[in-house]
Amino acid sequence: MSATTLARQKSLLYEFQNLPEASSPFPSTWYVGLSTSMIDEDGNNAIEPPTLANYTRVALPRGTTKWDYDAAAGVISNKQEIIFNLSSDNWGAIQEVFIASGSTPNPGVSDIWYHFVLPTSIPISGNMLYKIPAKVLEISMYRG
Repeated sequence: MSATTLARQKSLLYEFQNLPEASSPFPSTWYVGLSTSMIDEDGNNAIEPPTLANYTRVALPRGTTKWDYDAAAGVISNKQEIIFNLSSDNWGAIQEVFIASGSTPNPGVSDIWYHFVLPTSIPISGNMLYKIPAKVLEISMYRG
């Protein structure tokens, strides 16, 4: 998954400067969402499926029960399968999966910290269940 500008800024401010804004930058719960559009580096341009079609972001609280850390690989990933609501209507073609700090979108303010472009878009029509297998959402810090 790619880190957005928001994730990089909050992490670096917290780790190195301990600025007041960064004193508690991380939410107690992360939310996994889907986008039918490409998300930019700043976490903008996400178009989520309609809530009227039974779409909601999936909550994944921080902690070892939901997230698994592989120290040898330097990767953290989802420990369990992530299951979205059963679609009641067309959600569109899913192009990206993302991790956000809010349970719902906040118009005009991005809350997306990480995003991943799917190898191929996945069309979700009515009466479909979308699942993300365990260990698929992988986040790492790359050495450069």
